[in-house]
Amino acid sequence: MTFDQIVATVAGLLAGEPVASGLPELAEGGFDPALPVEIAPCPRPLLP
Repeated sequence: MTFDQIVATVAGLLAGEPVASGLPELAEGGFDPALPVEIAPCPRPLLP
């Protein structure tokens, strides 16, 4: 693995699960109803 890949892997492992409580507007679908937003977990594994 290259240094960049190692850093990306470690960052992904340390990040944990997404928390929507800090951004309630995003959890409710976004700021603009015409442009809806969905919070989804990151698919694993991060690298192919």
